[in-house]
Amino acid sequence: FTAPELLATLDTEYRIENPGNNNNNNCDNAKRLLTIWNRKLGRSSIPVLGPVDMACLSGREETSRYFTELCGRKVQCVVASDYSIDNFSRSGDGD
Repeated sequence: FTAPELLATLDTEYRIENPGNNNNNNCDNAKRLLTIWNRKLGRSSIPVLGPVDMACLSGREETSRYFTELCGRKVQCVVASDYSIDNFSRSGDGD
């Protein structure tokens, strides 16, 4: 997501918490928490998003919805495991 004007209005925090038992809901073993605040209101205000666990599909979907609403264009959060080598070789860019 690269929209400098929109990103400049946000204050973000990303932290990784100790591994736990997050084997449900497509999560890995550590919580990867993203929290976003309105920069003008500061961190003492209620976050506009989160904290959401980016290690979970549900957290990535919630983040996608937030940024889609913010910018008015479809945004999808993905992780490297969402793609295989075949996806890149079939793109036609290197054939």
